[in-house]
Parts: sequence; C-alpha cells; structure tokens
Amino acid sequence: TSNQLIIDSPEGAEVYFDGAYKGIVPISFTKTAGTHVVVLRKDGYKAKTYTLNLTGVENETYSFNALQEIDDDN
Repeated sequence: TSNQLIIDSPEGAEVYFDGAYKGIVPISFTKTAGTHVVVLRKDGYKAKTYTLNLTGVENETYSFNALQEIDDDN
C-alpha cells in the first residue's frame, strides 16, 4: 500500500499540494518523498503556505495552526 500524507487541522481549509487542489481538511492522500508546498485557504481567512520535507516511508500527519481571519478594517 502507498503511504499517506494526513492533514487534520485546521478543519474546513482547502488544501493545495504543489499547486493541485486536493480537498478539504481533514484529508489524506498518497504522498511522494521530497520537498513539497502545501497552501491552506479558507474564505474570510489569509492563505498560509508551508514547505514540507516528506519521507518515503510511513504515513505522516500534520496539524497546522488555525488560519488568521482577514481584518476588514485594514
């Protein structure tokens, strides 16, 4: 079986993996070893980008911080 990348927070955020839409948190999908870029987006919140260095073995789980709300006053 293939190893999975699991993202379990922040719930409800859209996940883009190397530019490709993957779905909504919580989510898991097949991973490949190497350096990858994950972007988390959610309406009303600032997008957040993370760079992950994934191994080729075992499942890996990431819990990211909550996204910051967009302040309409600025």
